[in-house]
Amino acid sequence: TGRYGFWMKNCLIALDLVWIDEARRVVAILPETPPCKADPCPIYQFDVPTRYVLEMPSGAAKREGLVVGNVLRFAP
Repeated sequence: TGRYGFWMKNCLIALDLVWIDEARRVVAILPETPPCKADPCPIYQFDVPTRYVLEMPSGAAKREGLVVGNVLRFAP
């Protein structure tokens, strides 16, 4: 568990970033995070303890109905 920041350097497409805690509960969503076009790139992070950060294609979090508080189930 920690506080994880992401930057979009060398990323070619916008992404949805989803922060998930130990209980697999969504604690933050940053939709449509744009690629970084020039240095210095911004760092995106939330001041909440998380265990995972899920990167999804832009718009996928909304299409899947993800909202803060959802509990996710990880399947093999």
